[in-house]
Amino acid sequence: MKSTKPQKPLALLSVTDKSGLADFARGLAESAGLRIVSTGGTFKTLKQANVACWPIEKITGVKEFLDGRVKTIHPKVAAGILARLNKQHERQLRARHIQRITLVCVNLYPFAQTVKKPGATFDEIIEQIDIGGILLLRAAAKNHADGVVVVCDPADYDLVLEAYRADGGPNDEFRLELAQKAMQLTATYDAIIAEYLARQLDIDLTFLALRGDKVLRKPENNYQGRSVLCQNILAEPDLLAWSNWTIVAGNPGHINICGGDSALRVMCRLAEAFRRNFGRVPFIAIACKHGNPCGLGVDWVEPARAVQRCMTGDKDAVMGAEVMTNFEVDAETSIWIHVVSDDIRDQVGRPYWGADVVFAPSFTSAGRSLLNTRSPERHLLANPALLDPQLPSQRYEIRPVRGGALIQGAADFIFDSRKVSEWIGGELSGDDLATLLVAWAVAWEGVSNSVVLAKNLQLIAAGLGQQDRRGATKLALMRAADAGHDVAGSMFASDGFFPFAFSATGSALLEATELLCDAGCCGGVVPADGKRWQEVRQFFFAKQMIVAALESQYRGFAKH
Repeated sequence: MKSTKPQKPLALLSVTDKSGLADFARGLAESAGLRIVSTGGTFKTLKQANVACWPIEKITGVKEFLDGRVKTIHPKVAAGILARLNKQHERQLRARHIQRITLVCVNLYPFAQTVKKPGATFDEIIEQIDIGGILLLRAAAKNHADGVVVVCDPADYDLVLEAYRADGGPNDEFRLELAQKAMQLTATYDAIIAEYLARQLDIDLTFLALRGDKVLRKPENNYQGRSVLCQNILAEPDLLAWSNWTIVAGNPGHINICGGDSALRVMCRLAEAFRRNFGRVPFIAIACKHGNPCGLGVDWVEPARAVQRCMTGDKDAVMGAEVMTNFEVDAETSIWIHVVSDDIRDQVGRPYWGADVVFAPSFTSAGRSLLNTRSPERHLLANPALLDPQLPSQRYEIRPVRGGALIQGAADFIFDSRKVSEWIGGELSGDDLATLLVAWAVAWEGVSNSVVLAKNLQLIAAGLGQQDRRGATKLALMRAADAGHDVAGSMFASDGFFPFAFSATGSALLEATELLCDAGCCGGVVPADGKRWQEVRQFFFAKQMIVAALESQYRGFAKH
């Protein structure tokens, strides 16, 4: 019997995303001389666009069946893709009347989107597990070295067509790039399915897929080799993910990105707290060093004033810090970031703050020029999404441990003055509440144990990373005094409960509550927890301090 197979080389197209499909298919036929073969909805779309194409059954001899579950799963399809460019395979193809398939264009059923669809049933979700598409992609990727081109992203259509027009087809390197992209897609697709099925069985299963985006200037310590900034390609789209930042100047190192990420966490948490408590977000400037916030200032009117407060809260700690703003850095704000003002230069002992990195939504040309008057060049990174900083959508946090990891829910508690367990001694509003939010955001993002002090919209001291509550309090008070601040009228934030209200009988050691009161703190925020909470509560009430008592589960422990 005479074979009815097409004589031109074949391009198999079977896609869920039809964007750009007709033009791509037409280009393949015209520029590459390929015969288009397609399936189901893809075939209908091409026919409606007047693109000449063959249905898949012209190749397989079998119409799709089982409600479309079986279309391309056939030896003639698999062999046409997998045959190598050697005489032995060529003889076997001819003996079986199988034509080579030199290009495969596939994108997969929208499994992840269906999982997120409100009300989607288990059966509906399972039906979106692509089988044939995975087979086609993997087969084509496997055989890329023998001339097979695999395309899984409409963004590559024009590049592929240009390669056919210019060079008769994608070269070895381009085919390898396309193959890697296809294998990455199938791996992440399968990971999402495996995670979903695991959840149905109450199994904790989490995949990480990290793709290197950029080699940083240096690692945490020089002997550690290179540090690579990676993107989690399984994560939800996130405008503030580090892969979406533009390096305006310089090249940050490992520690710089760590500091920037800490600042970003504070920024997004604080911005959300302002939205919930005030319905708007002020100008915010944050400084971080070695992963901890060490400067923070806000202002409702002037960006430069926010920077001024950020840089002068703890004048020692901010030297050489990573600085982040939620507003454009212009000439005025860049001066405050760079230059120590004359009135405090004697206290600081240096003419410049030495900020190593600045993160902002954007930089004016004047702002950039002023910041980069130093040598070596200061590192500047921009992301417009910082104008409206949002919390990430992640549902969990991962901490590596030897042999594995700890996984827990995201620490996404946001202070809301209307939802505290109890306001002791009254309620705060206006700038007093805003100042409390400054202290709270730093305490909830700094290394535990933490006690933080803020005054007049400015972080004035952070007692972070201490093993006991009294030690954290003493450290905060000491740093405030060293920085020349009067603690009277300040607000405190404690990420954990106070174990005692009063020092033990006969002891000269004051408890944290007493230390804060004696220093003149007028209020604060603390979880309502601990065996002696009622004593602590009564202490604050008796001392006429205004304290937001949070429900006990909302401790702010972080970075263990």
